[in-house]
Order: sequence, then C-alpha cells, then structure tokens
Amino acid sequence: MRTVSLPFAPGRQLLLGSSGKLVVADAFGGRLAVVDVNKGAVDSVRSLPSHNFRGLALSRDAATACLCRTSFCTPLGSSSLDDIHWGNVLTNHVRTVRVADLLDPKSGPCKTQHA
Repeated sequence: MRTVSLPFAPGRQLLLGSSGKLVVADAFGGRLAVVDVNKGAVDSVRSLPSHNFRGLALSRDAATACLCRTSFCTPLGSSSLDDIHWGNVLTNHVRTVRVADLLDPKSGPCKTQHA
C-alpha cells in the first residue's frame, strides 16, 4: 500500500486495464491525474472544462474511458428556480477520452468527445 500526493482532493478512480495506471478524478474540479501504481508516482495531470466527476468507466475494448461529469452551461445562468429547472446553469455529460491519450503524458490537454 502506498500514499501518493495529488495536487487536488481525490474523487472517483479508474484502473486502466492491465497497464498499471490509475486515473484519479478531482473531487471538486475538472482535473484528472494518471498515477503509475507500481511506482507510486503521478505521471500526468490533465484539465477538462468540467467538475463533479460522478463516474468513470472503460469501454468494452478498454480503448476508451467514459467520464460522467457536470459542466457549466453559460455564465449568464443564475441559480433561480427557472434556470435550474431548464438546465441553464449546469448540464451533465458523458465524455469519452482515448486511453492512449490519457497514458501519453506528452499528448497535451484531454481531447474529449460527446458519447
């Protein structure tokens, strides 16, 4: 058992198959850390324009990670009953990210697609 320091409060976690890598989602922000579980070290930290990751899963072929998360719709939305009811403040999405992009620390920001 190891302790790995992260630059954010950890939330949901996803083991990436037999790669020995673990994706850890930011509990409150939009960052993802890729941790090498064998070395006990952070390989990379990526940012997404989102927050509140509530689920992480691998596709059947383990080539894609699915991320369930919340994002802000518009800066013009208010916390009024109507804006909340009609989804003008927050929306929930499932995004997909190629596992190869997550594992490559040089790949830059996460490129996501709507699922």
